[in-house]
Amino acid sequence: SAIAKQDAKKAEVLFSLKTLLSDKRQVSLSEMRVLAGSMGMKKELPSRRPQAVNRIVEHLVEKPIEEIEAALHVELWAEENEHQGFDRWVDLILGEGSRPGH
Repeated sequence: SAIAKQDAKKAEVLFSLKTLLSDKRQVSLSEMRVLAGSMGMKKELPSRRPQAVNRIVEHLVEKPIEEIEAALHVELWAEENEHQGFDRWVDLILGEGSRPGH
């Protein structure tokens, strides 16, 4: 069914996101805070990475996949692009070529 497919895609995206956020060489805590804010999270993230990652994933579990994907394309990240920033994450999480215009 379409719902099962959506759920499978959502699970895959959330798993990829969790894996990526758990790797401190890929993502700083300050970048995670920007991401959390862009996804509408109001509360401050915990300062310990595992708890911060879990908080973000738990927040996103409730959201439809379209909203999660949209949040990952947030323009905020364009400013971070000195280090390839978020475009690289979107490719890692959603798959190569998922960004508009790529």
